[in-house]
Amino acid sequence: MNAEFVIARPDSTERLFSIGESNQALFSTLTRLPYFTVVCLQEGSVELKADLSIYHVSAPAVLFFSPFQPFMIKKNEGSSPMKVLHFHPDFFCILKHQKEVSCNGVLFNNLFAPPFVELTNEQSVVLESVFKQMKDESSHEELAQNDLLLSYLKIFLIHTTRYKAQNQTQVEDQIAQNSNPDHSILQKYKTMIEEFFVKEHSPSIYADKLNVSLKTLGKLTKKYFDRTPSDLIQERLMMEAKRELYLTDKSVKEIAYALGFDDEFYFSRLFKKNTDTSPMNYRKSVGEDQAKIKQIEYH
Repeated sequence: MNAEFVIARPDSTERLFSIGESNQALFSTLTRLPYFTVVCLQEGSVELKADLSIYHVSAPAVLFFSPFQPFMIKKNEGSSPMKVLHFHPDFFCILKHQKEVSCNGVLFNNLFAPPFVELTNEQSVVLESVFKQMKDESSHEELAQNDLLLSYLKIFLIHTTRYKAQNQTQVEDQIAQNSNPDHSILQKYKTMIEEFFVKEHSPSIYADKLNVSLKTLGKLTKKYFDRTPSDLIQERLMMEAKRELYLTDKSVKEIAYALGFDDEFYFSRLFKKNTDTSPMNYRKSVGEDQAKIKQIEYH
């Protein structure tokens, strides 16, 4: 990062909030970070690998990643330095503030939509202005700085959520007009996962409810999401597990049981497989911690 401004924990360089511009090599290898990451692409294009999928993203665009979500960004010729924003759930928890910002399930933690939105030029100008306000406020310590940064962050996320929601609505309208039976099956599968993911972990049960073979369902999820039916169920379970780990003080055993796992250790292995970290380490890295914060500037 160049001229990166960071708000960190006391006596630590662990960041709670940071903002700046990237260098060419940032995110060029598979990355997992213990905080939310927002990347603004203003010129050119990139190849994005997120989870199991590969996307080609053209500027202007915003990319967004949840804590410990694996991603990699390969910049193409003509791409300018990317603007990058990080914030820890301790600084701003999207779940606690869902009613205010509504970005959970739109920008972050959406199994069925790409983790980015391509913008119009007008939308890009709006977000660039808010980004500049955050950067300017971060560059020098003033009275109630954190409160103002939080306000700017909320405004940025609200605008981006609106743009992404508008984009999703347009895509869904196009799907509805096409009347593709594949899309109907996948929409029903999405709804059923949301309703039954705690009780039903087996994809064959969902296939039976949908009146399709498991092989057919697998072909559809592979084609449209580059995931297996089981991947999508597990990702929804892990999403809920993360929420419990950083919003509650429930034990891993309690969380596992609440999510339909009889074996706490199997749940922990599954969690580590999906996040590359253990439930306890995830809680330690991301879990709620009302620590005081200080500002550090890096160059």
